[in-house]
Amino acid sequence: MTVIGDELQKSGASVVVDRPLIVNGLQTSHVIDLAARQQKLVPERASDGIVVRILESDDEVARDKIIASTNNQTKVPSSALYASQPEQREIERFLAMHDWYYERRKNLYRNRGS
Repeated sequence: MTVIGDELQKSGASVVVDRPLIVNGLQTSHVIDLAARQQKLVPERASDGIVVRILESDDEVARDKIIASTNNQTKVPSSALYASQPEQREIERFLAMHDWYYERRKNLYRNRGS
């Protein structure tokens, strides 16, 4: 999994991530969460763990490059990466000035709590 956060705060073995965004491994996290909620997570497998890479960046351009580069292990249609194109961000900014929401990514505002 790859997670990007605006800011990371490390304390011992723990990391607090400000505004986390899962950019690779979202399906994995959903499956693990669902299995845990349904009490189908096998304890032996739960202790195996998963590898999570946490990157710190509040720069939109850098975030977009991370998203594109971490999602190339399988064929991803270019249309799936439209959300990170500069033009899409400009549309979002313009509409936001007029109190309109432009959802570049599915559930973008719901996930932000907006």
